[in-house]
Amino acid sequence: MENIFSEMPEIEALLGSFTFIPALIVVIVGIALAFWGTRLFKICITLVGTVFFGIIGADVVAPLLFEAIGDAALEMPFSIAAVIGFVFAALGYLLSYKLYKFAIFLFGGAIGYFLGNTVAPMLAENLEGEFFTSEMFPIIVSVVCAILVGIITLFVFKFLYILSTSFSGMCAACLSASVAIAPGMVSLVIFGILGIVLSIVAMVFQYKHTEDM
Repeated sequence: MENIFSEMPEIEALLGSFTFIPALIVVIVGIALAFWGTRLFKICITLVGTVFFGIIGADVVAPLLFEAIGDAALEMPFSIAAVIGFVFAALGYLLSYKLYKFAIFLFGGAIGYFLGNTVAPMLAENLEGEFFTSEMFPIIVSVVCAILVGIITLFVFKFLYILSTSFSGMCAACLSASVAIAPGMVSLVIFGILGIVLSIVAMVFQYKHTEDM
């Protein structure tokens, strides 16, 4: 115990070196993540999908189309790339905003597939019959597991995402506020407990004010 307490001045000095501005940024981002994490998720997914598809359209599809229907010796006008990029950006917006549930299903399905691929040989060793030793058995098990885990992921994703964003965001905000306002082990513990309590409040708020994901 003496060794632990002897190191506390060094810990407090390290906490005190944490400047106010970075702590304030962490507090703001943490609170936003804790209370509006699901909305930020949708915004980020939509933004990434829009930008990604726009870049693909302007930098990849537009040159290929211009080369196919135009003169390869001519330089492609910027307006053509801009129009095609805008069209693909709009497509990316629609896909990422409307079909993100499909992406969540694929994520869970991929986990389920690898899980089924791992479990199938174990089942085959303990089951008798030609079907269980055939090449189709692990494929069927993997596909069934992929579908089941994908569906389960759709149902639990909202809860797990709200749980993780609420606790991580609010705890980070409270601990950063502790470091910025009153550096010290006692303050760190108090704000840590406060972060857990407020995390529960943020989780309830998110769950009540968030549409189905």
